[in-house]
Amino acid sequence: MEDTRSAAPWPVGISYEGDYHVAQEYLPTVKKLLSDLQNRLAIGGIDSGRAHLRLSDTDYCYAISAGGIQRCHIVASTKQEPQPKFIRVSMFLSGVVIDGLLTEETEEDSVTATYLDSFIATKACAALFAKELPKLNYGGKVSGANKNKKLAIDLPDDFNGYPVPGDHRKAFPFRWEEDKFGYYHWGFYYGLGGNPYYGKHLSQYFHLKPTCYSGSMPKLIQALMGFGFDIGKAYWLSDSTGQFTAAPIKSSYEEKIVQNGLQIVYDYRFYRTHGLYLAIDNKRWIVEIGMTRGIVIMPLPLNPLTETKRFRTLVSKNKDTASLTVLDEFGGYPTGECFDSNPDGYAAWKRAGCYIELLSAEVMASKFYNDWSPYSSALGWAFSRSGHEACNTAWRCDDTTGKCPVGGAFYILLNIGESKKKNTNRKLIGKLRAGFVQSAQGQPGGDAALWKLDYLTDEQLSSITDFTSLDQLEVPPIAEATASISNPNQGIIFIIPTG
Repeated sequence: MEDTRSAAPWPVGISYEGDYHVAQEYLPTVKKLLSDLQNRLAIGGIDSGRAHLRLSDTDYCYAISAGGIQRCHIVASTKQEPQPKFIRVSMFLSGVVIDGLLTEETEEDSVTATYLDSFIATKACAALFAKELPKLNYGGKVSGANKNKKLAIDLPDDFNGYPVPGDHRKAFPFRWEEDKFGYYHWGFYYGLGGNPYYGKHLSQYFHLKPTCYSGSMPKLIQALMGFGFDIGKAYWLSDSTGQFTAAPIKSSYEEKIVQNGLQIVYDYRFYRTHGLYLAIDNKRWIVEIGMTRGIVIMPLPLNPLTETKRFRTLVSKNKDTASLTVLDEFGGYPTGECFDSNPDGYAAWKRAGCYIELLSAEVMASKFYNDWSPYSSALGWAFSRSGHEACNTAWRCDDTTGKCPVGGAFYILLNIGESKKKNTNRKLIGKLRAGFVQSAQGQPGGDAALWKLDYLTDEQLSSITDFTSLDQLEVPPIAEATASISNPNQGIIFIIPTG
């Protein structure tokens, strides 16, 4: 078969079948095969012979030399362009939740499903999800208050921010309990009929409100509360490079979201408070001030797919104004992940340079928690909008003032520098990540070891021999940071005499 599709002359004695362009790429190899065959026949004084060669998983060629005639034939399959894989990025709902109770409803297929009672979508959300909300809302409605399946999120088991006695998922009739505003009341506070929520199944929206937090945290909590379960409308992103789909195993945190939906685990109270810090390079950091770990920080976890210009373009074309607001504020979709509660996992993230301890639990105890008590356990550290400052008030009985109660004001100053740049050797990092992802699965801190790869030098990457060596490699923090605590003001609390 002679070439008729190219101006370049096709070599005499070489034929092909299949894709011309693929066959053309094999010409140097095929010519060498034919030449080697002729040389072997000449050296051996043989008149005829043949040879063949595997060119790829689907392509091959063979050469024949006999009676002074040399021929070579190429079998070339059509070249297939790699098909991009697609990744789902869950979208979030915007609106108002009333009460925040969970109800069980029987759907058309006789399957019982859990719904969040009374979700009212914003006008923009209702327009954006016009086709999806009828599938997510019980009864197929869009406008007004509806029972919603996507936001039917239970209270997290590993967050004790809901100090209701006994089963924290059910409210009690007449009992000393904390209401949804963070205050304690007897049951009759609700009236002679007792607690109207008695026996009801409570969602995370019943107890927790964005206004429980301070600084920029309310914006973060408000955004996270809209994600719920990964069902309904989503953005689909192609991943032709395989950067995100090469190792499609979910992290331990992602697996938890699949099972329970996105539950809020950031705290707002006296003994542990989370805040947001805006660094000089415009990166957000989660700050924890608490009794158990002192002051520790980590970069705000974001979905890496949503940090790209391509994702922002997709959101803009979709006229998703709520998502644009989130991208402007945080640089991507926040994941809601907090500090690892597993000691081994926490240590792994610290070795990776992600968790940075600024003041130890011992220092915070000696300067604050040991001697000072809260006016309410719901009153945590109040962060400034930038997160550079946090303040709190507390009281104690001071022997020097005749055991009169003394009130004090405390200030924490934070300083976080520019974050270390990621290594640009994406090919090597991708290869290592794909090779270690199976070993990381199910390991405490396995996610931290894979995260660490982005911040290693080429020399460090080349020295990695197995997952254990990667996991145990301790690297400096990805940013320089400091924190200090002071108690500039305190005085006797005035008590109004009684009797």
